[in-house]
Formats: sequence, structure tokens, C-alpha cells
Amino acid sequence: MAKFFAVGWQAPKKQLVGQLDYFRQAHIGVGLEDYVAALQFSNTPPDVKGNTLVEKFNAAISCMRDIEVVGNYTESPFFRTLTRDLPIEYARYSKVTEQLSQELSPVADFEKIRLYIITHECNEVSYRFYIKALRTAMLNTRFVVSAKGKNIVITDTGENGKALPYFICYAERTEGDKIVQYVFSVQDYEEIFGIAESRLKLAKSNFSKFLSDGKNDPVYKISGEFTVSVQEGEKEKIESKINEKRMLANALSKYSNEANAYSWENVKAANALSKDFMQTPFNFDEGRKEILLSADSLEAWVSVITNAKKLAIASNNYEDRFSDKLINRTPDKVASE
Repeated sequence: MAKFFAVGWQAPKKQLVGQLDYFRQAHIGVGLEDYVAALQFSNTPPDVKGNTLVEKFNAAISCMRDIEVVGNYTESPFFRTLTRDLPIEYARYSKVTEQLSQELSPVADFEKIRLYIITHECNEVSYRFYIKALRTAMLNTRFVVSAKGKNIVITDTGENGKALPYFICYAERTEGDKIVQYVFSVQDYEEIFGIAESRLKLAKSNFSKFLSDGKNDPVYKISGEFTVSVQEGEKEKIESKINEKRMLANALSKYSNEANAYSWENVKAANALSKDFMQTPFNFDEGRKEILLSADSLEAWVSVITNAKKLAIASNNYEDRFSDKLINRTPDKVASE
């Protein structure tokens, strides 16, 4: 029999990782079977079906590429075996396990809910299915969840209530000692566990290390000597752009001073290729050894310092469909076009 839990998540403050908050069980009197039957998996073709939730899950994971990954930085659905080598994820799994084993209070406040968990046991295999809560007020929608005293009722009507989503973004399958994580929607997975906020925080921290505080040299430099300068008013625009563009935040959050070892000539050539990547090249002053960064050129700059492929093309060290067009173009040729 499936069980239904509602969970809040406390966003990271001083720490980089958030934590579980307001973990409650929803004692559903009516509607759980209909709701479970209607559940779907994010980013799964509509013709993937099954008679039970486990059958639908098995069909959904069969659509994933047969590649097991370790990191969170892919944009595509992925799976991985959970071990202690992934300490943050393992700690989060253990915390959920600990909460599920306790007597939990019933749900009272839906506004605190960030995700729902449905647990299921089948043939000595345990499943946890995670659904991102809608961060909205009352809506008219197909499934509505509402409180009736100490019980929760799920209604398949258009009546007013808290909208209940029915797309599973993430699942865990545990058999014996083996735990496998299946991420169907990377963005929703990151949002429900505060990973997006953690990554944003780390990305902004890394970006600030390129800037001087007026007293000390910046922590990060490009090619050993080049510093980054941002005009007044541009820093706020740049931070807004990092907030808006997940790819930029992902790239900056992983950065650990790699570009300090890059050849300046290769950096300059890679920057000159930016228009071919639909990006605005950044300006620089070679005499002052300074990169003049703006919000418009942020994507090109991040790409140059983190995109090994672009740098390899610029250094005549990469062969692919871009090579014939790009590999022999110098900054002078690009400037003359």
C-alpha cells in the first residue's frame, strides 16, 4: 500500500546545503488510489504506460540512456548508484529514511510544503517517488488536496483546494544494500532539495573571487596575470543574469581557478570565436592586463574559462564539425569581418 508524505525544505543560509523541514504524513481518506494511478514521470514519452506505479516506473527508466553518472551537472535525465562517495546525497537519503521511520504529525499547513513523497514496497524492493509541490495559492485543477480535520482528502474535481501535481521528478529504488537514484527532471530535482540555491550561492561566491575588494588582489586570475574588472552598475546585472541562466550558475559553481593556467593567446582566440557560439565577446586591455566584463559578455567569458571544447578549437587542438570553419580564424581575422 502506498503512503503519502508532505515535506518542507529549509533553504541554505550560512551553509551551502539546505535541510529537511516540516516532514509530515498525509493520512488520506479518499482519492489516493486514483491519484497514484494518474501519476506520470517527467520527461517520459506519453506512450510509456503500465498498469501499476512500479510498472510505469520500470517503463520510464527503460527510456533513460544506459549511462550511469556521478555528478549533478547534466541537463538530461540520469541515474546513479548512491554510495557514501556522494556524502551530501547519502546524508539526505539517510535523513529521509530516519524521518519515515518515526511517528509523524499530520499535515496542517500546505504553504510550507516543497515536495511530496510516495513510498511503496513490492517484492522486497522499496521505492520512493518524489513530486515537486506547486508553489502557488489555491487553484482549479484536476487533483486537489485539502484538509478534513486530521485527514487529507484528494479530490479528482475542479473544486478549490491546494493544487496537487502528478509528475514524478525523482525516484529512489532500494533493494538490499543497493540504492539507485533516478532523476527524471534535473531542474525540479535541484529545486526540491535546494540544490539550485546552493549552486547559485557557490556560483556567486566564485564570481566574486575574480573581483578585487579594493585592498587585496582577486583570488582568481586569468592566464596568471589578467584580472576582471566590472563597471559600476554591471555587477548587479551580472548577478541577475546568473540567477536567470542555470547553465551559467552550473558552470561557475564548478569553477576552481582552471583558467589561471590557460594561455592568454588561447583565451583571446576563444573569445574571438564567441559570435560563432551566439555570444557577445568580452573586451580587454592587454596593457593593463584587464578583462572588462559586462552582463552582455558574461556568457562568452564563462564559456571561455569553463568550456574546454571552445578553448581547444581556439588552440587548433580540436576536430569536429566546427573545426573547418573556426580552427584557422585568428582574432585579427574575426575583427576584420
